[in-house]
Amino acid sequence: TLVFFQINYLKIILVALIAGIISNFIMIPITTKTTLWLFRKGHDPDNIMGPYITTMGDILSVVSLLVGMMVV
Repeated sequence: TLVFFQINYLKIILVALIAGIISNFIMIPITTKTTLWLFRKGHDPDNIMGPYITTMGDILSVVSLLVGMMVV
């Protein structure tokens, strides 16, 4: 990667680390609060949370990667 893209390995690791931290700090509270809210409303969270979390995780991880690249 250093020869072709002029990026050393430390920058790649930092981008992934920053993106993971940002994504987890946002997704964990959203997942917990949404699951509890659905349970209180009488829905089965197992049926709803799978597609919801995967979609939110995909969107948020891409945004987190972009933020991580801007930071590094």
